[in-house]
Amino acid sequence: MHEGAIAQGILTTALGALPSAGIHKITRISIVVGTLAGVVPESLELFFRELSSGTRASDAALEIKFKQAELVCRKCNARVEHDSGCPVALNCVVCGGFNHLEGGREMFLEEMEIAEDL
Repeated sequence: MHEGAIAQGILTTALGALPSAGIHKITRISIVVGTLAGVVPESLELFFRELSSGTRASDAALEIKFKQAELVCRKCNARVEHDSGCPVALNCVVCGGFNHLEGGREMFLEEMEIAEDL
């Protein structure tokens, strides 16, 4: 279960980006996760809730956006979304050339919303 480490990384990054004065809190964090990264959203949300408790991100909404991997033809550059539940198609559906897999493993904090803690 690597979701605990991922949640800690998200929290550390988000809290580190806050202004040093303690009057701000995080209200929303948006992350992008590749479909091949093996992240279980429910588990990530649970770890994030537990780890953020008592911090300036304790009530933040965690928004997870999934990004599909793509099959890209080495010959004609045709791009097709790869369904992570299916085997990788070796040949391009357009020209028959060989495909390679791009993306699907990325993970990054896209944006966050902060507000004054009144």
